[in-house]
Amino acid sequence: MTPANYPEAIVHFQAALKSDPRYVEARVQLAGTLARSGRPGEALEQYADALRADPTNGDAAFGRAMSFVRLRRYTDARDALADGMKNHPDHAMFAHALARLLAAAPDDRVRDGRGALKLIDQLVKGPQSLELAENDGDGAGRGGAVPGGASRAARCALGGGHGQFKLPAAEQRIDRNLRLYEGGKPCRVPFADDELP
Repeated sequence: MTPANYPEAIVHFQAALKSDPRYVEARVQLAGTLARSGRPGEALEQYADALRADPTNGDAAFGRAMSFVRLRRYTDARDALADGMKNHPDHAMFAHALARLLAAAPDDRVRDGRGALKLIDQLVKGPQSLELAENDGDGAGRGGAVPGGASRAARCALGGGHGQFKLPAAEQRIDRNLRLYEGGKPCRVPFADDELP
């Protein structure tokens, strides 16, 4: 769905919910579309309604957490992602997002490089991904636990085994972060706008 289609999609999902207010999937889709169209506050309300109807809905829980990120409510985002990890242990997206948030949150009260590294250590035991390599670089750079670790992880993500994924947007983001790390500067952007659901 492109941004040009958001108004039409919102009307469509609202009509579906008018017909059946208990249609949780339509509510989750409406919330996501509202968030992407610059209305994250309204999205939060829809995600909350979806979770009241179905507390086990992982997409609603994740979307809610990421709406907090859009609103720059980083403490709420951290707490929602931590709850998501507990309530949806089979969904690694919560741990990935929490690691990135802990590594790069602009809010000093939320940023926790060592906590990010602990999560990354758990995640590396599972399937590998470009996102994980990026998290590893961010966590190493924030925690200060691995001298040069951020640069090494970012280089690995760009040219090593992770380069096989060929994801231009992710590669550009990693390259941008690599330049920051090599200049001795941290990244304080946990998620680019186009990454947020």
